Amino acid sequence: MPTGTGGTKSVSSAPEKPADASTETPSPTFETAMERLDALVREMESEKLPLETLLSRYEEGVRLVKSCNAHLDVAEQRVRVLSQGAGGEVQWTDVPQGVVKEEGV
Repeated sequence: MPTGTGGTKSVSSAPEKPADASTETPSPTFETAMERLDALVREMESEKLPLETLLSRYEEGVRLVKSCNAHLDVAEQRVRVLSQGAGGEVQWTDVPQGVVKEEGV
């Protein structure tokens, strides 16, 4: 009679995620990054924080600024694609979504 204590483990057939995939944080949206930057600045200006905490907040802020800049670069690329019309005039056109890839975000 089975006691339920010495059974075999069931093995899932689902593929496992690579270890580094779970540690990567997706890039925040532009709006989220700007809100966090604002909160960081207020926190750093208003509180007496230890040097290590200030440095940590500063590093986070630098990452957020880079993320915001990358979002703005992508937005600018999408808007500022030159195409020449039949009469030789310069026209601004949108780049189709997915053509411009975000870098460093």
